[in-house]
Amino acid sequence: MAPTNIPSVVPPPPGVTPNPDNPHARFKSANVIIAAVGISLCTVSLAMRIYTKALLLHRFWLDDVFIILAWVFSIATQSTILWAFYHAGYGLHIWDFTVPTLTTYLKTVAASSILYIPALAFAKLALLLLYHSIISPSSPKKSPIYLLYALGAIIISYSIALIAALIFACDPLDRAWDASVTRGSCINRNAVFLATAITNTASDVVLLGVAVWIVRGLRVTMGFWARVGLVFLLGVGGVYVSSSQTA
Repeated sequence: MAPTNIPSVVPPPPGVTPNPDNPHARFKSANVIIAAVGISLCTVSLAMRIYTKALLLHRFWLDDVFIILAWVFSIATQSTILWAFYHAGYGLHIWDFTVPTLTTYLKTVAASSILYIPALAFAKLALLLLYHSIISPSSPKKSPIYLLYALGAIIISYSIALIAALIFACDPLDRAWDASVTRGSCINRNAVFLATAITNTASDVVLLGVAVWIVRGLRVTMGFWARVGLVFLLGVGGVYVSSSQTA
């Protein structure tokens, strides 16, 4: 590859030589492997679910549509991130960035952040629909149904707000993803990312609590409750890891 002769965005630390022409992306192989395994497992699980509900049980419903949409947005998010490791500077030191690379990097960050939100939202809405199908036939009271409607409205509302905040983060709009644009101003996008982590973590905890609340009245053995507790702990652990990575 011929030298670009384009200066780095940030000067390197003393004693470090920048290498924008042939930089080394850290953790690229690990991310590719993890994403490939995760996408494969999710795809196989989704295919088994759709096959069972649509062809065997003939009970394909709206929650299945939402799960498929969540899978589509998840695949789009992961594909954008993996592409960015090869073409947009993911995993590079900041002093190995040039202005064109930084612009591509900012575009992929914006795209993956926006795609990530509906992936989570559709998955949560599918779970709420599952809860609805469980308690609706058996509950004479309407308050549990109203609770699910309220949670769904909250998830939809904050998801739309977060997406709008990311799309219209800057004035002019292209300042959000074009490193050469210096005019105008932007909101604090780190605060938007933090809000994404907080809202999704809070809704995950609430959804776990609703699941425990739904099964609390069932006549089951202590062994069942032990397994429910284990699943709850694993869910909380997953929420913690997810929020830590997002924040």
